[in-house]
Amino acid sequence: MKCEIIRDLFPSYIDGLTSKESNEAVEEHLEKCKECRDYLEAMKKEIVSAKYVERRKEEIKKDVEPLRKLKRVTKQMVAGTVLFCIVAIGIALGAYEGYYGTGVQPNSEDVKITCEKIDSVVRIGFQPQKEGVYLEAMVKEENEKPHITLVERRLRPFEKDKRITNNAYYEYIYIGADQGIKEPSGKETLEVEFKETTKTVKITDLYTEEIQNLK
Repeated sequence: MKCEIIRDLFPSYIDGLTSKESNEAVEEHLEKCKECRDYLEAMKKEIVSAKYVERRKEEIKKDVEPLRKLKRVTKQMVAGTVLFCIVAIGIALGAYEGYYGTGVQPNSEDVKITCEKIDSVVRIGFQPQKEGVYLEAMVKEENEKPHITLVERRLRPFEKDKRITNNAYYEYIYIGADQGIKEPSGKETLEVEFKETTKTVKITDLYTEEIQNLK
């Protein structure tokens, strides 16, 4: 039998797929043909090498798969951690702004009222009696009468050393129609709104004596 025919049988022969008759023919030929014996050995080595490479690929794939899963889990954990941090920071900023940014009306007992008169100006001060807060005076005219709404806000940590004063002020100026200084009539009043009540006082009372608080 020719070498070409025998060599065509080698792949099946190596895998044990040839018939008994074919096996006998191949083995008989190999006993007589050194070239085919060498060819068969080379083919066996090549097949073994190919199988080894394929097996190694599968082994590497199995080894790498847990690492890929770990990488995916790590990415998910990192993404979850980042999301958690963003949410936590958002909540913290919201709480911070809610705590320091929200103003409330103070009780009358928490505010000391001071005053001074300089020429035609009466300067009324509202001094907070609690630590860590400052006051703002929201002024509007109601029936030609000043209405002051006091707002108490918490001092932010970085503001404590920067604020000149924690007091709120309102200035009442006596000016006549001719733009000159006029004398008070004694009827001028001022409304101060606190949390629990609104107090009405005369402007003349505020500058003729020192008022500590409104009662």
